[in-house]
Amino acid sequence: MKIYIGLWLILIALYAVFHFGFRTDGSTQLYRINDKIAFETRPDDDQSLGGVTIRGYRQTNSIISFACGACSAHYSEVDMPQANYIKGDWIYSGFPQHETAKTDLVNWRTGEAVDVDAPADFKFGDDLSKLAAYRERDLKAGEEYKLTQYFVKANFQPLSTFTTRCVWIHIAFAILALFLIFPPLFFWVMEVITRANDPNEPSNYYGNDN
Repeated sequence: MKIYIGLWLILIALYAVFHFGFRTDGSTQLYRINDKIAFETRPDDDQSLGGVTIRGYRQTNSIISFACGACSAHYSEVDMPQANYIKGDWIYSGFPQHETAKTDLVNWRTGEAVDVDAPADFKFGDDLSKLAAYRERDLKAGEEYKLTQYFVKANFQPLSTFTTRCVWIHIAFAILALFLIFPPLFFWVMEVITRANDPNEPSNYYGNDN
């Protein structure tokens, strides 16, 4: 009985350490722009899209909010896969013809979002002032306007962020708890694994009955 209680205490302690200390580590993180849109930063080792995007977001239900975060990203209205630059109140993409983008410009003060219709002959790296939406707002590409994760983290409020990684970890904890609640299940699974790896056990594959 002492061992059983000890295992439960270890599992609870591990869950508490994960939930309050490491739940958001190594995953995307939302930073509030307003009640509908947010920056989304990616882990430091995943800079495939420059590290900063802008997404719409919504509240999760109370159970998911406690377990895995109160806000989840969604892309139905605002989706800027590359938030590359910031100038004044405007955050903008250096790749306005990105095939999955619904949004190319966002005013972080007013929340205005603009989808720029780039002509077919506009190429990646072309002067952004060729596009009227950029030219009218005097938005340019340049290192002095570069938007970084460090700027976002220093100037915007982090939101409790839902991630699928958190869901999978909760499933793992649930399986471990199930084994503790029903110990025979654990021993049955171990027996099945042992038999599957035992070369002396008869094969159960079809066609090997003779």
